[in-house]
Amino acid sequence: MAFDASRRKKTFDNISDYHTFVLETQGREEYETYIHNIKRKIFGLNFVKSKAEEQRLKIPLCSRLSIIITQWEDRINELWEHESTNPMEQQAKLCFKRNKNAI
Repeated sequence: MAFDASRRKKTFDNISDYHTFVLETQGREEYETYIHNIKRKIFGLNFVKSKAEEQRLKIPLCSRLSIIITQWEDRINELWEHESTNPMEQQAKLCFKRNKNAI
């Protein structure tokens, strides 16, 4: 980390980055929030992903894929439930039954 401590102040070299010192003193969560806010100020809100999106992308791919599969399964189930309660479908079935009984 710091290669010299003169007058009770740490001096940093090129090899030991300053951000390791920040991580130790402020904590990782505060550091990530600070860096994210700086990115948003520099690049703008439209060009920086939200913090939740960045954290979601940091999840390992195998875990992310299982989450996405679960979301798709839920969406498919919602579509099936929605399709069976569709009033137009119920009217079509009723008309088909009437026509079948009329013949």
